Amino acid sequence: WNDPSRAFALDQLDQTRQDLAELKKTFNRDELDDAHRLSYDLYIRQAENTLADDKWRLHSYPFNQMFGAQSGIPTFMLNQHPIKSEEDARNYIARLNGVKDYLGGIVENAKKSADAGILPPLYVYDHVLRDVDNIMTGLPFDDSDELNLLMNDFKNKVGKLELSDEKKEELYEAATTALVSSVGPAYQNLKSVLVAQQAVATTDDGAWKLPDGAEFYAHRLKRMTTTDMSADEIHELGLAEVARIHAEMRAIMKKVGFEGTLQEFFTHLKTDPKFVYEDSDAGRQAYLDEATRIIDVMKGRLDDVFLKKPEADLEVRRVEAFREK
Repeated sequence: WNDPSRAFALDQLDQTRQDLAELKKTFNRDELDDAHRLSYDLYIRQAENTLADDKWRLHSYPFNQMFGAQSGIPTFMLNQHPIKSEEDARNYIARLNGVKDYLGGIVENAKKSADAGILPPLYVYDHVLRDVDNIMTGLPFDDSDELNLLMNDFKNKVGKLELSDEKKEELYEAATTALVSSVGPAYQNLKSVLVAQQAVATTDDGAWKLPDGAEFYAHRLKRMTTTDMSADEIHELGLAEVARIHAEMRAIMKKVGFEGTLQEFFTHLKTDPKFVYEDSDAGRQAYLDEATRIIDVMKGRLDDVFLKKPEADLEVRRVEAFREK
């Protein structure tokens, strides 16, 4: 796992400063061709952004319903961690054993943010706590008949290896121990912290509620837009774009002969069965099938436009059940 500690972050910042100085000392920008000058400029921007962003390191929510660390851990293990050999299996177990320190470190960072008055809005906590409960469900965390999602993943992957039954059982026992001694306590600790924070969280949900919120917001605007536009200017641009797009939509309404308001047209597009997949497992599978078909069409044309292609395959999967909501 990555090291979430402040000490490691400071080491990385020092390395960035050294790299930046080395780049400027080694290369004369004016002597570079266009392609290398672009790379030079992009690296300097990236490095300077990294250094500037450190001021706002506490202005984030490590645990949230979209991409929080609580769901990132099992998502990584299930989707990215292969087990093609006994060594892979032991690496998987090692990562399970590392969850206690890794997640614990992120919890400490979240506490520092909370101490600085930076907490997610109240509605976030129910979603994150649901994730935690889902992750802590199943054997060996309770007496249910189903395996925990991590144990189930581990057994499925190890079960495909050409190993003796005794060796597999040894690996299963080691994984169980890791879950009980590392993963379980880490998530129980997280849950207790989340419950305590939930009790004092508010429904305020804007950057304005944060310490130095206006300055932070301006910083994020510059970072996300790469412009010096103010919030008001961006808002006005947004209103103008919405008006432009709505005009195009009204033209389409007229073209297809729809009788009604634009809002009624939106409702029609979102509710008419011919425009949407049904809300069922069959509907979800139909979407996955269509996405896969589109990808296959794209793959058939890659040779026309690329000399070098990724070795890894592109695959669309359903979101895991524990975080699907």
